[in-house]
Amino acid sequence: MSITKKMIEKQISCETGITQIKVEKVVNSLLRFISEALLNGETVMFTGFGAFKPVKRAPKKGRDFQKGKALLIKPRIIPLFIPCNDFKREFNKRT
Repeated sequence: MSITKKMIEKQISCETGITQIKVEKVVNSLLRFISEALLNGETVMFTGFGAFKPVKRAPKKGRDFQKGKALLIKPRIIPLFIPCNDFKREFNKRT
């Protein structure tokens, strides 16, 4: 089962007593801020959790299987989540 943004908003609302509409605005603002920072090449760090970092992927050779031709996949930047050591240790305790 996947946890949705709505589920997160509802949980935060229940735990804090803040209305779900206000929580939704805060979550949307946070996600927008993180996205803009990554698009600007910045790393976003959450102490005790991890960091979101833009990573450049080099160009590589690929294949168009429908046409049977080789092609070049352009270089691109992807967002990458890197968990901190404390989070990894806690996660591995529970699995």
